[in-house]
Amino acid sequence: MPNAYREIGPDDVKRYWVGQLAKVHPPSPSSPGYAYDMPHYRQRLEARNCLLEKLRGGLLDERAACEALRHNIRHYRNRGNQEKVEELELELLRREAVKRGDLGAVVKLEELKRENRDELEEIIRRQCMTIEMLKRELERTRPR
Repeated sequence: MPNAYREIGPDDVKRYWVGQLAKVHPPSPSSPGYAYDMPHYRQRLEARNCLLEKLRGGLLDERAACEALRHNIRHYRNRGNQEKVEELELELLRREAVKRGDLGAVVKLEELKRENRDELEEIIRRQCMTIEMLKRELERTRPR
């Protein structure tokens, strides 16, 4: 997500994703490679349409919500609102634990939230640093 100067929601993320999809143009029938290019065009069009269907069907809603939370964490951190940052980081950790199916982590997060706010803050910071490190490593290793 580009740095929007406001808090965003999952719908904003999905609109951004749709806007970033490459347009698929059919090959010209008069081009010499038309017979070769047409199957590739159909594949690209099918891939684009599948992604749009996933977005419309709600299959990427949870991922969009997590991306919106990450953006909002950066937004509030840049503005110095640490209380809101902590609240959003906790929600992000909870969503990621649920996504992994780690319900024990969800229960632990809820217990820590009630018991010891300082310990929870440290866990959140470590988890966020780990997540950011893994994202950077994934971006480095992802083929371009």
